[in-house]
Amino acid sequence: MENVLLRDVQLPAMLKGSIEAKQQAEQDALRMSFILQKEKQEAERKRIEAQGIADFQKIVAAGISAQLLEWKGIEATEKLAASSNAKVVIIGNSKNGLPARAGTKVTHPKEGSPSTLHAPGTREAEKNKEYEDFR
Repeated sequence: MENVLLRDVQLPAMLKGSIEAKQQAEQDALRMSFILQKEKQEAERKRIEAQGIADFQKIVAAGISAQLLEWKGIEATEKLAASSNAKVVIIGNSKNGLPARAGTKVTHPKEGSPSTLHAPGTREAEKNKEYEDFR
């Protein structure tokens, strides 16, 4: 009997269904285990990324001072004044008086017609002054 080959074993439907259900449950358990492992790795990756961002912010914050911010504001004001675009720059009331950019068109109260204001000292600003003096 030990050397007999079994070629076609027919199991009862109930036993066959139980075996398939057990195998499916094992596959589902393995799949869920894999998903949990993957999510844990993703959570660890996000923790590392967040720590890197926090470290970067600490380094940057240590290098930023009130004087640096004021200097950057002055540079921005110079760039606005040198720009060829028409603009109105209003210097704020804050401690450092950094600029705020306003709209580019101003309406004349007499005529209701819009005109463009230009940075002081520019040729366009002089033309505006000549026009106002002429009126």
